[in-house]
This record gives sequence, C-alpha cells and structure tokens, in this order.
Amino acid sequence: MLIDDDEINNFIFIKLIKEAGIRASCTTSTNGQKALRKLKKWHHEGGKHYPDLILLDLDMPVMDGFEFLEEYEKQLYPSHQHVQLYMLSSSIRSEDRSRARSYASVSNFISKPLPIPALQEILVQYQLTQRRSSSS
Repeated sequence: MLIDDDEINNFIFIKLIKEAGIRASCTTSTNGQKALRKLKKWHHEGGKHYPDLILLDLDMPVMDGFEFLEEYEKQLYPSHQHVQLYMLSSSIRSEDRSRARSYASVSNFISKPLPIPALQEILVQYQLTQRRSSSS
C-alpha cells in the first residue's frame, strides 16, 4: 500500500513493482484518512487483503503521515505487527526523522524523491520477508 497524495509517485511505485516481478496487489490512497478507512475495513474482514508493506508520505492533506501513525498504532498496529511501514518525506528536518523512528510501526524513514535503488531495496526486503514467512 502506498499512501501519498502525489499521483506521479503512485504511478512510478506501481510500475516498479510490476517491473520487479513481484506478484502482489498494490493499492494507493491519497491521504491518511482514506488509507486508515481501507485498513480498518480489511482488518474487520479478517485481514485477507491487509498489506504486508506500507509506504507512507509525511506531508499530505486531510490527514498527514504523523496523524495517520497515531491512529494506526492505536487501532491496527497491535494486530498487524508483521507489516513493514516506511515513512517517506522530502523533509530534511532531523526532528521529522527522529519523530518517525519513535513509532514502533515504522521500519525506516526514507527521503523523497524516492530513489529507485531505495525502492528496489524495500521491495527486496519485502520479498525476503515473504519467503521467510511462507517457509515457516
């Protein structure tokens, strides 16, 4: 799942997933509030469609990344600790990085624009995690 108000980033992300040969469905949301609604719905449906990977933009309208994290950690993270969540931001403020890393649900903080090698590394880590969990 990609939560980003930038439609170009969303398009590039989906294209890279397909080019990487990852057989996974990908969904996008343009703000944290929409994403939270989707995640709650999937959670209440038993988690079948719940994502294993979330890329979360920091600066978005309606509900920004930190507001999303507050609600996500209260409502959903305890049941979905396996999810890898990466915070994305063009912010260079060290306070934003520190704050993002203070959340238990955040795997890492990545600067935007998202360099293709960084996205590829995220996808490789995702694939490794999937292989480990399927062989257990």
